[in-house]
Amino acid sequence: MLKTTGLTKTFSSNGGDFTAVDNVSLSIEQGDIYGVIGYSGAGKSTLVRCLNFLETPTAGTIEIDGFGTLRCEKGNVFHSDESNPQEEPVSPAKLRKLRSSIGMIFQHFNLLDRSTVFENVAYPLRHTGKSNQDIEAKVTELLELVDLKDKAKSFPAELSGGQKQRVAIARALANDPKILLSDEATSALDPEATASVLALLKNINARLGLTIVIITHEMSVIKTICNKVTVMEGGKAVESGTVYEIFSNPHEEITRKFVSKGENLESLDVLREKYGTEGILAKLTFDDKSVNDELIADTAKQFDVHINILLANIEWLQGKPLGHMVVQLKGTQEITQNVIEYWRSRNVRTEVIGHGPSANALS
Repeated sequence: MLKTTGLTKTFSSNGGDFTAVDNVSLSIEQGDIYGVIGYSGAGKSTLVRCLNFLETPTAGTIEIDGFGTLRCEKGNVFHSDESNPQEEPVSPAKLRKLRSSIGMIFQHFNLLDRSTVFENVAYPLRHTGKSNQDIEAKVTELLELVDLKDKAKSFPAELSGGQKQRVAIARALANDPKILLSDEATSALDPEATASVLALLKNINARLGLTIVIITHEMSVIKTICNKVTVMEGGKAVESGTVYEIFSNPHEEITRKFVSKGENLESLDVLREKYGTEGILAKLTFDDKSVNDELIADTAKQFDVHINILLANIEWLQGKPLGHMVVQLKGTQEITQNVIEYWRSRNVRTEVIGHGPSANALS
């Protein structure tokens, strides 16, 4: 388990203080693939560096299996024991041990250019007291895991971007970490390599029971691999939940923007331009409880309104169906407003995304 409570990181300079991570609380269970998403400057990368103490938090606590609860205060880290205010900070040696229990991969692979793939993976093991025989066995096992056994003698310059990230993943797993942190690890990859690396991480999670924290600005990554997600903005965690909860019913504006990018819909701008000047243009989201409802047929029976279905699809997310539909409503303002309220009463998330001049009061 990895849990943070009130985690804060403030940087000080001559220009004043800047809080990059502001009172963030997360609860990540063993075996989770937990996503943290936000735009540039949201604080997500600083957060992930605080989780393994590459950055020392200014305030808050971090609870990690095997290390207990660590309290952060003014650049120091203490074992959480408020009854003993004279306690000594956690030693550098213990922090190093903690860091070795948390693997990390980055957007840039940070491989040793003059070393082979084998030596890159072996590097973290060279000063652990392990024998050469044990190191060779471990590296071979890891290269098999990431499907690069045949590249053991190759150099980084001979590898594709996706293969380099696989080497970085193998290296991050060398010390058998309980947690793997991924900071924009697929951002520099093409779509095919991204899909391959995400599939690998999902496989590692399933085979090893490894907890993975994914830092990204791409909702498609969250959708593909994660089971839970936190959305960050301005250093704060503004919304958290299962991936299905977030996609089926986002509450915050920033979350809705991310969800819109992750939905398998054609450009809404095109539909707005073509159909949004007459009547009402609405986007409907059906969760697993409403996806099988005969909503449109029931609406047509009850209301004097014309419904033009412009786009519709159903996808599966975390084993549950999630439906999307874009429709054009034509009718009086009163009737179309009643239709929208009726849909919402049927637990269908309904957003008005375009309307003609006669429907300005609708929302």
